[in-house]
Amino acid sequence: MEAFDGKDFSLFFENGAKGLRMVWVAPTTCVLGTPDEEWIPGRCSHEDEVEFTITKGYWIGQYPISVKQYNMLAEEKDSSENEDGSKLCEWREIIKWCFQLNKKYEVQLPKGYHFSLPSEAH
Repeated sequence: MEAFDGKDFSLFFENGAKGLRMVWVAPTTCVLGTPDEEWIPGRCSHEDEVEFTITKGYWIGQYPISVKQYNMLAEEKDSSENEDGSKLCEWREIIKWCFQLNKKYEVQLPKGYHFSLPSEAH
């Protein structure tokens, strides 16, 4: 796998499981929240518009993780899946899965990058 800033890439698994398609999200400035003209009674105060800047680009998975992909690295295998074949996991389970994914594939990522769950902008 070759990964470069600004380009999408795919991570391929050797066991035949469909790989992870990673999509590049470029640094940008954007606005989150609800405009005042869309105000409705009961709206929370934290919904005001806030401008924020993503200073470092990152990749995010284009599709949900499938059961086959999950089982490839999971300590405890599972056969339950959603209608689309994806796996619904507890937070702790997926953190462990990301740890295993990093152990096996992080060397293929650019320096300073690793697999993790998305986080909210602060």
